Amino acid sequence: MSLAQGSKKKEPKDGPIRVMLVDDSAIIRGLFARILEADSGIEITATAANGAQAIKSLPRSCAEVVVLDIEMPVMDGLTALPQILDCDPHVKVIVASTLSQRNAQISFKALKAGATDYIPKPTSTGEIHSGGDFRRELLEKVKALGAAYRRETSAAPPPLADRGYQNLPGLAPNQVGLRTARFSLFRPKTSLCESKFLSKQRSLLSEVRRAGRRRCWPY
Repeated sequence: MSLAQGSKKKEPKDGPIRVMLVDDSAIIRGLFARILEADSGIEITATAANGAQAIKSLPRSCAEVVVLDIEMPVMDGLTALPQILDCDPHVKVIVASTLSQRNAQISFKALKAGATDYIPKPTSTGEIHSGGDFRRELLEKVKALGAAYRRETSAAPPPLADRGYQNLPGLAPNQVGLRTARFSLFRPKTSLCESKFLSKQRSLLSEVRRAGRRRCWPY
């Protein structure tokens, strides 16, 4: 079953920015949640203790921004990042990591792998409580990236699950081979990510054109 299967992801363009918090520390998740939800323009829609939970929860959470820890058990942030982006290519990921040479290198890898931004995580809960600069930076980044997500997705096509079955563009039934017409001419109701479908569609169109040059069959 696909990650998003069984959950219809709505895409409201107003209301609070939807955020998922991913950190193996329940205390850190709680502190981050209190900082963010103190702003009425932000809503925490899901929390996760590791990358595997984050991937599973993302489709249901409708999160626009993910605050992702790096070092976690089961599945770390760097491993989870490509799968998070595969599920929703538009989602904005903020890597949160304590300042160290090793974590700085890992965070750089995460940015190269598709993370949108980075924020240094305080080394103690006391610093989070008293750190005005950290609070301000976290709020500013979440709100800016949430707005960017909405700008990008406002022009994007609707989710595949909402489209039903549609003919591939520019093709008539008699332009393709029988096997292709039966099995490849329609978009199935599926929850695969849009990027995966578009790649598959391009491959199908190439196959259709080759089949049309060789032989055409009616339905």
